[in-house]
Formats: sequence, C-alpha cells, structure tokens
Amino acid sequence: MSIRSIVGSIGLLVSVLVAVSAPLGFGLLSYSHESDRLALQAEQSAARVSRYIFQNEAMWTFHRVRLGEVIAAPGETSSAFWQRVATLKNTTVVEIGERPSGYEMTRAAPIRIADRIVGSLEVSTDARPLIVKTALVALLSILL
Repeated sequence: MSIRSIVGSIGLLVSVLVAVSAPLGFGLLSYSHESDRLALQAEQSAARVSRYIFQNEAMWTFHRVRLGEVIAAPGETSSAFWQRVATLKNTTVVEIGERPSGYEMTRAAPIRIADRIVGSLEVSTDARPLIVKTALVALLSILL
C-alpha cells in the first residue's frame, strides 16, 4: 500500500468518527440535561403539592384551582411545561399548560404524605427543539 492510500484511509476514518461522534455526544448530553431538568421540575412541583395536601388532606382532590397555582413553575412560562396531578387511581385532578403534540419528554414524581404515596405529578415538554439542535450538529459535523 502506498503512503497516499494510508493517509487517505486514516483521514476517512477520522472524518467518519467526527461526523458520527459529535452529534451522538451532543444528543446524549442534551438529552441527559433535559431529562434531569424535567425530573427536578417534577420533584419540586410534587414537593409543593405534598405540602399543600398535608394541610388540606381531606378534600385535596377538589381543590383544582389552588393546585394549579401550586404546581405553576415559578419563573417559567406556562407553555414551557405541561403538568398533571393525578390520584393513585390515575384520575386527573388538575392539568396546566398545553401537552406537547408529537415528540415529548415526560418525567413523573410521586406525591408523598408522610410515608404513603397519594398520587403522582407528571411533567412534559416538547422534544422537537432538542431533535432540531442535534440534527444541526449532525449537519455541521458532516460538513466538517
């Protein structure tokens, strides 16, 4: 084999590695970050709901308006997240925000009162911005 073909093969290998590893790494790190952000949002909202339910345990499933205010994310726009509080029987108590259509990321957290679980809180957001950013990184790495 000539030096030219060896250098060409090494160059091709490096370019394929860059074209594949850059978007793959970016996508995995972005997904992990977004997943952690959603999990934190779910845990924080579930903790706020737990405190409210502890004070109003007898009739908490009928306090829809107040629960909606409790789970509203401070500092976030209402369109950033869709949130739902449900009982153990998966009956929806309250929903706020618009549920993403198509690709979405969802995380849930239990609502605990003392040592027992009384319901769950789900948080969803649109996954399309993450997909678009990863596609752009893939396109740029291919161009590189």
